[in-house]
Amino acid sequence: MKKIILLTLSLIITFYLIAQEKAQTKISSVIQKGETIRYSLSSSQPFIVGNNRYILHIGDRGFSQYEQSKSKGTGLITFLIPVTDFNDLPDGKSVFLTYGSVSEDADLESLANKSTRCWFIGKFEKDILTK
Repeated sequence: MKKIILLTLSLIITFYLIAQEKAQTKISSVIQKGETIRYSLSSSQPFIVGNNRYILHIGDRGFSQYEQSKSKGTGLITFLIPVTDFNDLPDGKSVFLTYGSVSEDADLESLANKSTRCWFIGKFEKDILTK
């Protein structure tokens, strides 16, 4: 009986740890369509659909208008950034994705290391844009 209890407990812990694993998120495309930049991110897991919103942080700017979809257990989220705003962004700034808002003075790098709701995407580069 003890073996069954231990096995059950270990399975519960294993499933909990797997469920808490942070999704791998990366840039999948950056495409200009008219006056809008479609900045797409893909994830190894579907993006959460809930009451909070995702926010794409590039340097000190935040963008929250997006489209979201999922396919075969992976996620895709496309942020819609006006071309003028995109052109004003400086290269080399850190790019983060958060689920929910964060304070303006939040340390996103530290948050990305500790939270399952903040991801470091990389450094911003305009030359990734495909027209």
